[in-house]
Amino acid sequence: MDYLGNWKPWDKWEPDTNQPSGVLSEIARHMELGHKSAANMGSIGFKAGQQLAHKGWRFPSGVFDVATGTTYPGIKGLRALILAGRHDWFQRAAWSGGVPAQVMDIPDAATREFVAKVTQSEPFLGYEGFGYVIIVTMSDGAARVAGVVVKDVSASGLSPHLAAAVSAGPGCAIPAALAAVSSMLAVVALYALRIAP
Repeated sequence: MDYLGNWKPWDKWEPDTNQPSGVLSEIARHMELGHKSAANMGSIGFKAGQQLAHKGWRFPSGVFDVATGTTYPGIKGLRALILAGRHDWFQRAAWSGGVPAQVMDIPDAATREFVAKVTQSEPFLGYEGFGYVIIVTMSDGAARVAGVVVKDVSASGLSPHLAAAVSAGPGCAIPAALAAVSSMLAVVALYALRIAP
Protein backbone atom coordinates (compact mmCIF):
# COMPACT_ATOMS: atom_id res chain seq x y z
CA MET A 1 0.00 0.00 0.00
CA ASP A 2 1.32 3.45 -0.87
CA TYR A 3 0.81 6.09 1.78
CA LEU A 4 2.42 8.97 -0.14
CA GLY A 5 -1.00 10.40 -0.95
CA ASN A 6 -2.20 9.84 2.62
CA TRP A 7 -3.15 12.99 4.53
CA LYS A 8 -1.48 11.72 7.70
CA PRO A 9 1.97 13.15 8.49
CA TRP A 10 4.82 10.66 8.18
CA ASP A 11 6.31 11.71 11.53
CA LYS A 12 3.21 11.35 13.71
CA TRP A 13 1.45 8.42 15.40
CA GLU A 14 -2.19 8.96 14.44
CA PRO A 15 -4.33 5.80 14.41
CA ASP A 16 -7.91 6.37 13.23
CA THR A 17 -9.07 4.51 16.33
CA ASN A 18 -7.52 2.80 19.36
CA GLN A 19 -9.27 -0.42 18.35
CA PRO A 20 -7.16 -3.22 16.81
CA SER A 21 -7.95 -2.28 13.18
CA GLY A 22 -6.83 1.33 13.62
CA VAL A 23 -3.69 0.47 15.59
CA LEU A 24 -2.64 -2.36 13.23
CA SER A 25 -3.17 -0.12 10.21
CA GLU A 26 -1.08 2.67 11.77
CA ILE A 27 1.70 0.21 12.65
CA ALA A 28 1.63 -1.04 9.04
CA ARG A 29 1.84 2.54 7.74
CA HIS A 30 4.97 3.34 9.74
CA MET A 31 6.53 -0.07 9.04
CA GLU A 32 6.09 0.52 5.31
CA LEU A 33 7.61 3.99 5.54
CA GLY A 34 10.53 2.53 7.52
CA HIS A 35 10.94 -0.27 4.97
CA LYS A 36 11.34 2.30 2.18
CA SER A 37 14.47 3.52 4.04
CA ALA A 38 15.67 0.04 5.07
CA ALA A 39 18.84 0.26 2.98
CA ASN A 40 20.14 2.67 5.66
CA MET A 41 19.06 1.69 9.19
CA GLY A 42 20.72 4.86 10.47
CA SER A 43 18.50 7.12 8.34
CA ILE A 44 15.84 9.35 9.82
CA GLY A 45 13.21 7.59 7.72
CA PHE A 46 14.07 4.15 9.06
CA LYS A 47 14.43 5.26 12.67
CA ALA A 48 11.20 7.26 12.57
CA GLY A 49 9.31 4.36 10.98
CA GLN A 50 10.65 1.93 13.58
CA GLN A 51 10.00 4.18 16.59
CA LEU A 52 6.53 5.26 15.49
CA ALA A 53 5.49 1.68 14.66
CA HIS A 54 6.79 0.66 18.08
CA LYS A 55 4.23 2.99 19.73
CA GLY A 56 1.63 0.37 18.82
CA TRP A 57 3.48 -2.40 20.67
CA ARG A 58 3.21 -3.12 24.37
CA PHE A 59 5.96 -4.01 26.83
CA PRO A 60 7.11 -6.74 27.05
CA SER A 61 6.80 -7.83 23.44
CA GLY A 62 8.72 -9.74 20.84
CA VAL A 63 8.85 -12.15 17.93
CA PHE A 64 8.90 -15.86 18.72
CA ASP A 65 10.20 -18.61 16.41
CA VAL A 66 8.25 -21.80 17.18
CA ALA A 67 10.69 -23.98 15.19
CA THR A 68 13.70 -23.09 17.35
CA GLY A 69 12.05 -21.75 20.50
CA THR A 70 13.94 -18.45 20.06
CA THR A 71 12.56 -15.10 21.22
CA TYR A 72 13.63 -11.85 19.59
CA PRO A 73 12.69 -9.08 22.01
CA GLY A 74 10.54 -6.03 21.25
CA ILE A 75 12.17 -3.45 19.05
CA LYS A 76 14.64 -5.92 17.49
CA GLY A 77 11.83 -8.20 16.36
CA LEU A 78 9.94 -5.22 14.97
CA ARG A 79 13.10 -3.95 13.24
CA ALA A 80 13.48 -7.33 11.49
CA LEU A 81 9.85 -7.28 10.36
CA ILE A 82 10.37 -3.79 8.91
CA LEU A 83 13.56 -4.87 7.12
CA ALA A 84 11.72 -7.87 5.66
CA GLY A 85 8.81 -5.73 4.44
CA ARG A 86 6.29 -7.54 6.63
CA HIS A 87 4.09 -4.46 6.99
CA ASP A 88 1.73 -6.46 4.77
CA TRP A 89 1.10 -8.86 7.67
CA PHE A 90 -0.14 -5.98 9.82
CA GLN A 91 -2.22 -4.45 7.04
CA ARG A 92 -3.94 -7.78 6.36
CA ALA A 93 -4.58 -8.13 10.10
CA ALA A 94 -6.10 -4.62 10.17
CA TRP A 95 -8.57 -5.69 7.48
CA SER A 96 -9.56 -8.90 9.24
CA GLY A 97 -11.08 -9.85 12.56
CA GLY A 98 -8.95 -11.32 15.30
CA VAL A 99 -9.91 -14.54 17.05
CA PRO A 100 -10.37 -14.19 20.83
CA ALA A 101 -8.05 -16.59 22.68
CA GLN A 102 -6.40 -17.30 26.01
CA VAL A 103 -2.94 -18.58 26.87
CA MET A 104 -4.33 -21.96 27.97
CA ASP A 105 -5.62 -22.48 24.39
CA ILE A 106 -2.04 -22.85 23.07
CA PRO A 107 -0.92 -26.50 22.91
CA ASP A 108 2.84 -25.95 22.47
CA ALA A 109 4.50 -25.32 25.86
CA ALA A 110 7.26 -22.98 24.62
CA THR A 111 4.82 -20.88 22.59
CA ARG A 112 2.42 -20.82 25.53
CA GLU A 113 5.22 -19.52 27.77
CA PHE A 114 6.13 -16.75 25.30
CA VAL A 115 2.50 -15.66 24.86
CA ALA A 116 1.90 -15.76 28.64
CA LYS A 117 4.87 -13.43 29.12
CA VAL A 118 3.96 -10.87 26.45
CA THR A 119 0.24 -10.83 27.27
CA GLN A 120 0.80 -11.16 31.03
CA SER A 121 -1.67 -14.06 30.72
CA GLU A 122 -4.51 -11.72 29.72
CA PRO A 123 -6.99 -12.72 26.99
CA PHE A 124 -5.86 -11.65 23.52
CA LEU A 125 -6.84 -11.54 19.87
CA GLY A 126 -4.91 -13.71 17.42
CA TYR A 127 -4.57 -12.55 13.80
CA GLU A 128 -3.45 -15.60 11.87
CA GLY A 129 -1.69 -15.46 8.53
CA PHE A 130 0.29 -18.02 6.55
CA GLY A 131 2.87 -19.26 9.04
CA TYR A 132 2.43 -16.52 11.65
CA VAL A 133 0.05 -15.11 14.27
CA ILE A 134 -0.01 -11.49 15.45
CA ILE A 135 -1.00 -11.28 19.14
CA VAL A 136 -3.01 -8.17 20.13
CA THR A 137 -4.13 -7.17 23.62
CA MET A 138 -6.20 -4.28 24.95
CA SER A 139 -4.49 -2.06 27.51
CA ASP A 140 -6.07 1.07 29.01
CA GLY A 141 -8.65 1.10 26.23
CA ALA A 142 -6.11 0.86 23.42
CA ALA A 143 -5.06 -2.13 21.32
CA ARG A 144 -1.37 -3.03 21.40
CA VAL A 145 0.66 -5.70 19.63
CA ALA A 146 2.11 -8.01 22.26
CA GLY A 147 4.06 -10.16 19.83
CA VAL A 148 4.30 -12.13 16.64
CA VAL A 149 4.56 -15.91 16.67
CA VAL A 150 6.24 -17.29 13.54
CA LYS A 151 5.95 -21.02 12.81
CA ASP A 152 9.44 -21.22 11.26
CA VAL A 153 11.58 -18.08 10.94
CA SER A 154 13.98 -19.78 8.53
CA ALA A 155 11.22 -20.96 6.19
CA SER A 156 9.55 -17.54 6.32
CA GLY A 157 12.69 -15.80 5.05
CA LEU A 158 13.06 -13.71 8.21
CA SER A 159 16.39 -15.19 9.36
CA PRO A 160 18.75 -12.71 7.62
CA HIS A 161 16.58 -9.79 8.72
CA LEU A 162 16.55 -10.95 12.34
CA ALA A 163 20.34 -11.37 12.21
CA ALA A 164 20.68 -7.81 10.84
CA ALA A 165 18.26 -6.45 13.44
CA VAL A 166 20.14 -8.07 16.32
CA SER A 167 23.58 -6.99 15.04
CA ALA A 168 22.36 -3.39 14.63
CA GLY A 169 22.66 -2.89 18.37
CA PRO A 170 20.27 -1.76 21.07
CA GLY A 171 16.60 -0.99 20.57
CA CYS A 172 15.31 2.54 20.13
CA ALA A 173 17.77 5.17 19.11
CA ILE A 174 17.15 8.64 20.52
CA PRO A 175 16.50 11.11 17.70
CA ALA A 176 19.35 13.64 17.30
CA ALA A 177 17.23 16.63 18.36
CA LEU A 178 16.14 14.88 21.56
CA ALA A 179 19.72 13.78 22.26
CA ALA A 180 20.90 17.39 21.88
CA VAL A 181 18.22 18.60 24.33
CA SER A 182 19.16 15.84 26.80
CA SER A 183 22.85 16.80 26.57
CA MET A 184 22.02 20.48 27.07
CA LEU A 185 19.91 19.68 30.14
CA ALA A 186 22.76 17.58 31.56
CA VAL A 187 25.21 20.48 31.09
CA VAL A 188 22.78 22.91 32.75
CA ALA A 189 22.32 20.49 35.67
CA LEU A 190 26.10 20.11 36.10
CA TYR A 191 26.57 23.87 35.94
CA ALA A 192 23.83 24.36 38.55
CA LEU A 193 25.58 21.89 40.86
CA ARG A 194 28.89 23.74 40.51
CA ILE A 195 27.41 27.10 41.46
CA ALA A 196 25.09 25.84 44.19
CA PRO A 197 26.01 27.24 47.67
